[in-house]
Amino acid sequence: MLLRLSLILAIIIFIYTKPSAQNCNLSYTLALSEHDEIADASYAQLKDVLSGNVYTCDAQGYIVLQALCPGTYTFLLHHYACRDTVFMVHLTMSKVQTLQLSHYLHMLHDVHVTANRTEHNTLLFTHTLSASDVYRHQASGIAAVLAQAPGISEVKNGPGISKVMIHGMQGYRVLMLQEGMRFESQAWGNDHAPEMDAFLMTQIEVVKGAASVRYGSDAIGGVVLLRSPQLPDTGQIHGSAQLQYIGNGRMPAGAMQIQGHADAKGHIAWRLHTSGKYGGTVSAPLYAISNTGQHEGNMALQSAYHNTRWGTEIFVSRYNSALGLFSGSHLATMADLKAAIASSVPLQPSNAFSYQFEAPSQDVQHDFIKNAWHWHINDTWQLNTSLALQNNLRAEFDSHTRSSALKPAASYRLQGYQHEVVIEHQQWHGVKGQMGIQYAAQQNNAWGSSYMPNYIQHNGGLFALERMLVFKTAYGPALLEIGSRLDYRTLQTFFYKSNSLQEPFHTFLQNTAQIGLQIPTRLNGRLLCYIGSAWRPPSALELYANGLHHGVGAYEIGNSVLNSEKVINFQIHWTAETDRFHWESQMYYNGFLNYIYLYPSQKFALTLRGAYPIFEYAQTQAAIYGIDVLQRFKIHRTILNTTQITFVRGQDIRKHEPLIYMPADCIKSDIQWLKAYSHASVLMACGAQWVNRQWRLPATGDFAPAPQAYTICYVNTEYTFSWASKRLSCGMQIQNLFNKTYRSYLDRFRYFTDALGRSVNMQLRLHF
Repeated sequence: MLLRLSLILAIIIFIYTKPSAQNCNLSYTLALSEHDEIADASYAQLKDVLSGNVYTCDAQGYIVLQALCPGTYTFLLHHYACRDTVFMVHLTMSKVQTLQLSHYLHMLHDVHVTANRTEHNTLLFTHTLSASDVYRHQASGIAAVLAQAPGISEVKNGPGISKVMIHGMQGYRVLMLQEGMRFESQAWGNDHAPEMDAFLMTQIEVVKGAASVRYGSDAIGGVVLLRSPQLPDTGQIHGSAQLQYIGNGRMPAGAMQIQGHADAKGHIAWRLHTSGKYGGTVSAPLYAISNTGQHEGNMALQSAYHNTRWGTEIFVSRYNSALGLFSGSHLATMADLKAAIASSVPLQPSNAFSYQFEAPSQDVQHDFIKNAWHWHINDTWQLNTSLALQNNLRAEFDSHTRSSALKPAASYRLQGYQHEVVIEHQQWHGVKGQMGIQYAAQQNNAWGSSYMPNYIQHNGGLFALERMLVFKTAYGPALLEIGSRLDYRTLQTFFYKSNSLQEPFHTFLQNTAQIGLQIPTRLNGRLLCYIGSAWRPPSALELYANGLHHGVGAYEIGNSVLNSEKVINFQIHWTAETDRFHWESQMYYNGFLNYIYLYPSQKFALTLRGAYPIFEYAQTQAAIYGIDVLQRFKIHRTILNTTQITFVRGQDIRKHEPLIYMPADCIKSDIQWLKAYSHASVLMACGAQWVNRQWRLPATGDFAPAPQAYTICYVNTEYTFSWASKRLSCGMQIQNLFNKTYRSYLDRFRYFTDALGRSVNMQLRLHF
């Protein structure tokens, strides 16, 4: 019913909305601060946060945005010598304004900037997801949003449970930052999606490559930066509301944000956010995947005070989720388990739909609070400090234990504390950068039948990262970046063995370093060469896991003699852009010493909670390398083709065989038609994703052979229009258009069930 109403509403709006406003032009003249000795205003870029459009400054320092619809726009201003700045403009007629680029005071005449992001932009390759990609996939979760970027894959554990893999590296090698602070529940492994509200995190960047110098020892594969929108000051209360409907699972989802300022001068800003979704049983093309509903409810509060010298910001959020796990992955007997893995369909396929689910299931709660301060010591130096607390709760309900619906078979509480102090400086003797000290602590407590031990972990780090101009070319400045970091970690675990309490204690000390050179090239491009070292100590789970990993339906065994991973990372990036063509390519090589991985042991465990395949942790010398390509070509002024190519190779050097669980080769391409009118725009797109069979497999084998290659198609339509200061967008997407039956190699539940079938999704989004 909701699907039909949404479709009717979209058709009515499309037919009866008439042009009622004229296009506007917005022109900026950029001027540099008197303190910027080596900067050049012509290297600035302005990005429309909502649409993702990027406008580049010309040689005279002008940026012209033509044919804009009247309304409110949010822009991000980027310059290599200055801090990124977000501001809003209410456009009712054409404007010509001057934008002053300075170290700390970014002023646009009558527009005040109320928030000041201090995230350091390193020379590592960063991919920023467009607003349309973020909005379109929010109801499916953070991992589904991130998978739109080249080089990123989804590691799934059944419907609704997925994490990201960057360049063949996942889990502990990929660090996720929420509001600039590390997300702690990664320590629980891959059995649950990140406990984050995808509707809240609308500004998403992916740093592809080892970023350990800035972010810590767990950032070997890359970093995902998740931020809520910048707190603006527009002189009025405004916000957004959106409604989505996911056809496969009949899941309505929605979110609302209201924000404004609390004083006449605009020093105090605030935002309230709430979101939720309520999904039922999802389906493969030929059958329903039983017990796979998911229910979620979230809220967040953000407020900030800023003046010309100092500012503070507080962020508070709560995430609540309950989800069912496919019952066909939790089987009672060894015979049923082996039969389910060998079968092409679940042993008991179901066609019933329900919003309710039973055990096996999980309840998850994540609380997060952060307080940040910054002080502008002078025009060159700034001090930033932040403190964050996290509390993660998980309850696992098992279908093979008594009172499974009332009492969880296992419960976990993971508490985290983080604090950092960073001194950041702008151009000072030709050098720009930052240095800082970081401290983090974790405590994990488990009750019931736990697969991982209790532990207490402390982390301390010192780092410095400096950037300088080394020479100028005809196409812009060449930049050199050098960084170094020292980390110290202690880990004490607590578990019983043969009725005796064990308390092993580990200490780890290691330094990392990186150097990168960025050279501007023809076609508005840049060439980036990077080499760095990184490391990662083994986690408590990898060392001492012993039991059922509930979310993935597997029995995992740790390895107490694991050593720290060490890696040398080498990357080359090249980008180029013209009026009709955009190109990004990245080649990388990661050489690992003591690479830690989880492998299928070809054995099974029969426990009181059922029968499960056994996976064990091991260590080897390895190499992971590959290439990402992204190209966009404007076939016509209204027609755009986008193609992504990803190839990843993993090699066990010690055994002379491929690494297990590497992503298969993937090519994704689409064509979109975009037509802009005086106050509206229409987008229509269709595309396909081809994923090859993973033919590079280790000789030790797997519980089931790698799935066959597959191609899935999709279509997308979207209609957006503006009136007064409001903007409304209506869209429809069809995923797996031809209802293709397939299984993904990176889905741990491929042993038991096919992937999702066709899904017709609808969305409405209003900015007011």
